[in-house]
Amino acid sequence: MAIKRALTLTILLLLFLEGCGSPRDKATKEIKTIQSWAAAARMTAEAYVAGAAPKPYASDTMAATAQALEKEMSAIQSSIPDEPRAHIAAQTESLRRQVEETKAAIDASDRARVQQQMGQLSSVEDALAQILKGYGDTTR
Repeated sequence: MAIKRALTLTILLLLFLEGCGSPRDKATKEIKTIQSWAAAARMTAEAYVAGAAPKPYASDTMAATAQALEKEMSAIQSSIPDEPRAHIAAQTESLRRQVEETKAAIDASDRARVQQQMGQLSSVEDALAQILKGYGDTTR
């Protein structure tokens, strides 16, 4: 619950700050927000596989993450310039699908499948990092 609250507050802060800055700054902030959701999903999956996160918590976190990513898609369409928009949107949609697949694996109590999904989530995180690197930001 505390993780969800912290993530929600982080997202709200980033959305507030989104109104400020250049299109490049907005794209960078949006990518970092999506990276945060990717990391939250991956860490939740890792905790579930390790037995440190109960099934209801892991499932609810994945559902909240998928819902937040749907909202991020709207933000991408309205705030990011054409040039990077398609690539960022594609990675966000890929992440959303991976999160939903991870949730399904958690709901099925299939830890092996969740572990496989962790690799997919990491791949999307890496792709987002590469996009961000193209913007001159090397933080992750």
